[in-house]
Amino acid sequence: LSVAVVSNLVAIGGVWLAYNVYVKGVIDHERAYEALKALHTTFKEQFFTERFYHNVIALGYLRSSRYLYMGMDREMIDGSIDALYKNFFSLVRFLWKYLDIKVIDILIHETVITTFRTGRVARLIQTGLLNHYVLMLMFGTVFILGVMLLILEKFKG
Repeated sequence: LSVAVVSNLVAIGGVWLAYNVYVKGVIDHERAYEALKALHTTFKEQFFTERFYHNVIALGYLRSSRYLYMGMDREMIDGSIDALYKNFFSLVRFLWKYLDIKVIDILIHETVITTFRTGRVARLIQTGLLNHYVLMLMFGTVFILGVMLLILEKFKG
């Protein structure tokens, strides 16, 4: 049977039952109510799903949320952040004193001084005259050949 047929049969049965109870008086509705009071209460309270939801599911969710908030958020997360906050400035001060001042600043300062001194020496070498450049090329070639001859002498003897 289809849903429409069953629905129509249930509706017709309800109309027939109501006619027999209230018009013909075949069944006393007061006694029927007393006999089926538990069933009536179950339907009226929607199978007690509302009470079950509020007393079990929602209350359990509320209690577990409160526990997680107090235990996890307030104690663990906030406590960790507070501890990190207290130690954070000590760490930053330590890094500033030892890493920034003693390592980075000295490294940059020495790089600047070395670059400045190298530039002063290179200024003397870079004259812009071609004969000076050829002379430096010749000295460099003689130096490299001398080093190579010394190395060959050591391996020979």
